[in-house]
Amino acid sequence: MLPFGCDNELAKLHTSHPEACDKVGGVIVMHIDDLRKFAILWLHKIEEVRAETAHYRKNISGDIYESGWISEMYGYSFGAAELKLPHVISDKILIYPGYVLESGVIISIPVEISPAKRFV
Repeated sequence: MLPFGCDNELAKLHTSHPEACDKVGGVIVMHIDDLRKFAILWLHKIEEVRAETAHYRKNISGDIYESGWISEMYGYSFGAAELKLPHVISDKILIYPGYVLESGVIISIPVEISPAKRFV
């Protein structure tokens, strides 16, 4: 099994809180105020991961092309882990290996997320 998401050496190298790293990517819904606070850190983490060409190998990153093309998703996950940003992970939008797809689901996004779900 490939080291998907945060279950790899990269998480230990690029965040001081690998235990807070969530397997997220593809579809992310975030309040614009939170995105404004988070965007620069996300970019910084993308640049860090892209610079780590020695870790592009499939057995370390899970990157089947071994080219760093997934650095945006890793940058997001590692930046969010740094801030201990909590996620609501749903199997209704996007799934990862090992997740079970739920059929016939209608997606709704709440207008207001409770303050406990947002970061400061």
